Amino acid sequence: MKHLSLVAIAIFLSSFVSDSIAQSTDVINNTINCEFKIGEYWYGNASGESGNSEPVIKPDMVIEGIGGGEFCHDWECDPNPVCFEPADFDDYWNWDDQIFDAYYGVWLTGYESDNNDHCTYDSGDDDYETNDATIRDGSDYGRIIDQYVRERPCEWIPAGNNGSSWMFPNGYHYDFTMTFTWRYNHGDYHYDPLNLGYIGNGIKSDINATRFVQTESLSELSYSNSDGQSSPDVWYVFHLAEAREVTISTDNAKTDFDTYITLYDDNQQLIESDDDGGSGNTSVIQIELCPGSYRVRVEGYSTNEGIFELTIEGGSVVAPPSLSVSVTDEDCFGSNDGSLSWSVSDGIQPYTYSVDGSTVATTSLNSLGSGSYDVAVTDACGTTDDESVFIDVADETAPDAVCVAELNVDVSGGPVTITMQDVDNGSTDNCVISSMTLSQEEFTMADLGSNTVTLTIYDPQTNQSQCTTTVIVSSVTGIENRLSDNAVEIYPNPSEGVVNITVDSNELGEKAKIQVIDNLGRTVYTENVTSDQIRLDLTSVSSGVYLIRLELEATTFQQNLILR
Repeated sequence: MKHLSLVAIAIFLSSFVSDSIAQSTDVINNTINCEFKIGEYWYGNASGESGNSEPVIKPDMVIEGIGGGEFCHDWECDPNPVCFEPADFDDYWNWDDQIFDAYYGVWLTGYESDNNDHCTYDSGDDDYETNDATIRDGSDYGRIIDQYVRERPCEWIPAGNNGSSWMFPNGYHYDFTMTFTWRYNHGDYHYDPLNLGYIGNGIKSDINATRFVQTESLSELSYSNSDGQSSPDVWYVFHLAEAREVTISTDNAKTDFDTYITLYDDNQQLIESDDDGGSGNTSVIQIELCPGSYRVRVEGYSTNEGIFELTIEGGSVVAPPSLSVSVTDEDCFGSNDGSLSWSVSDGIQPYTYSVDGSTVATTSLNSLGSGSYDVAVTDACGTTDDESVFIDVADETAPDAVCVAELNVDVSGGPVTITMQDVDNGSTDNCVISSMTLSQEEFTMADLGSNTVTLTIYDPQTNQSQCTTTVIVSSVTGIENRLSDNAVEIYPNPSEGVVNITVDSNELGEKAKIQVIDNLGRTVYTENVTSDQIRLDLTSVSSGVYLIRLELEATTFQQNLILR
């Protein structure tokens, strides 16, 4: 009979391959440990028996074609019309590492023994029968994790028809009760978690329990406490292929106790935990996470334990970090008062920043000079965005160019070169003058008379302004002093600064004029002459060689003067 049953289970299994499982799970490594335990034997409806009967029940069980071994249980009783017998302590089967939706079957062989060896059937024994158990869905074989009753782990569950504990409602003389319990083969420790696989834009879930259940076998059929709260805990792992918003929750209708969840990275570094973030005493963690693997510990607060449904929902993909940099130019070239500031959107915090490859701890830098800067941000996922910016100089104010009004040049001794300092008369800039240019620097006999020279002032930003100077070019070579002897006397010469000049009154005329000219041709003193006695105070003039020029009625008189 047993061999026929093993063939029958193989045929039966093939007809249920596509059935849905009510106790569903998204756990990938969802193998289970389970224990089936007989609770009580029944014998009744006997005929032809008087006095004490000696019923014998020999149960056996198979999971996925693997037999669990046959028991033999006998006792003495008077049916009258039925009698019961508690099962022996060791009337149980246990399997480890079975597939989640494995099929099982149970058989009963029973008879009333008349021999001394009760466990060996004799043809003279009465009330012989053999039956296949009726599993909860009404079939001879059924899933351990039933598709209708929705068994939860870590509790003793009746294994009989429609959830009752009696296994053989169609048996005539014999029956027994049976319960079972189960839990996943994995999930006790962080290094052996239940794997929910990759989380995308959707929900992965599992129903589990942290309750302690007393068993007869040595199989792991309850979760233990590895760390955290003092209650048992269950470990899960999930993976992300891209940065996402993730919600980890026990805030579901099937959760019936005060939960506590903790999130770790794959190196067991704490990320976040939550006690009562959901409704009631459930827990919720909402967070943005980088690509990678993460571990979740589900436990009860303090010593609480019970059933929970864990859901991990993948939300929107988090875009890479996007950097935006603002620039404040420096006021003047070299003032080093420029600055940078930046902000970041998207990505996952915390961010780290660098400027020109050097890490900075803030989102701004001050006291910067003009030039190019490379600003970069790296988010917690190691994703980087950078932006190259330039700090310029904000100066748009032109210099203030100021020139001397007139400059005299004597080319009698050859070409004369003037400089920008000869023409400049105190030009300024709001920042700094970087350079000056002259429209003409050298003068020769070809330039006799008045010449307009332009001085151009530049600052470092090429802002510019201009002013002009009249350069009077003259030559005293060949001028004849058609004056009588002693018509002009200049004394003392050399002088300490005060000079006396005596002019013959007959030579003065109405428009006589005196000029004192330095060796660059610049007029340092001028005066109209109205008297034949002239006194010049040149004490404020630097020492050197000067030319005194007298323009008289009919001629021009020139003479060098040495000031000491």
